Amino acid sequence: MLWDVGKKVYCNESYDIIEFFNLGLNGIAGNPELDLAPPALKAEIKRWNDIIYPNSNNGVYRFQGIIIQHGHNIT
Repeated sequence: MLWDVGKKVYCNESYDIIEFFNLGLNGIAGNPELDLAPPALKAEIKRWNDIIYPNSNNGVYRFQGIIIQHGHNIT
């Protein structure tokens, strides 16, 4: 989870956060040459993200939606 200075959620998508840290913070990084998403691996990273996100990461939000809908259904 990445928050802005106003403590509002800026981003909760893990790959977007990796890209942000990878590209946006080299000026203050202790190891700026470290590439968290090398171009040669981008397709592989995307392929895995396309598998993991809908089946695992997004599952929390889908589960929350089911619980909320169930609450609406019983009221």
